[in-house]
Amino acid sequence: ESYYWTKDREFEKYLDLPQRRPVPFELAVGVDDETRRRLTGHGWRLRGSIDLSASATSYRDYIQRSRGEFTVARDQYVRPRTGWFSDRTACYLAAGRPVITEDTGFGKFIPTGRGLFAFKNMDDVLAAVDAGVADAGQIELADEGDGGLAVAIGQRHDGIDGNSLGVHGLPRAVRGRKPLVPTYVYAK
Repeated sequence: ESYYWTKDREFEKYLDLPQRRPVPFELAVGVDDETRRRLTGHGWRLRGSIDLSASATSYRDYIQRSRGEFTVARDQYVRPRTGWFSDRTACYLAAGRPVITEDTGFGKFIPTGRGLFAFKNMDDVLAAVDAGVADAGQIELADEGDGGLAVAIGQRHDGIDGNSLGVHGLPRAVRGRKPLVPTYVYAK
C-alpha cells in the first residue's frame, strides 16, 4: 500500500471551500503564478508564508489575528489513523482560536467537537463552519468562555502557555526562521 507525503492531494478535495460558505478563507503559502490564479479563482485569499514565519512575533501575531485554522493532513497520517496532530494547530488552540483539521485519529487522545473539530469530508467541514466556528469570530469554546477549552487542550497536551504563546510554544521551524508548512485560516 502506498501513502502520499504531500498535503496538496488532500487539499484538492477542499479547493472550493471558500465558494461554499460566505466566510473569508486565507492560505499562507508560496506558490507559482498558475497555482495562485487557480486558488484565487476558487475564492482563497493568499498570503506569503515566508513573511509570516520570519519571526516568532509575526507568526504569533498572525495566529492571534486569525479567526481560526482550517487545515488538511498528509495522507500518510490520515489513512493509517496515526493520531498525528500539528504543532501549528496546538498554537491556534493555545491562542484560543478554533481549529477545523482533518481527522488522523487524534480524537482518541484529546477531546474534539468544541473548539477542535476533526473532519473526514467536506460535509464535516461545512458543519463545523455552520456551527459558528467562522461566523462568530471567536467561537464559544467552553462554558466559561474566553476560549477556555482550546487553551486547556493546548496547555494540557503541549505545555503551551495560551497567554504568552512565547517562543517555547512555537515549532522548531519558527525558532530557526525556516518557512513553515502552509497554513489555512479563516481571515478576520
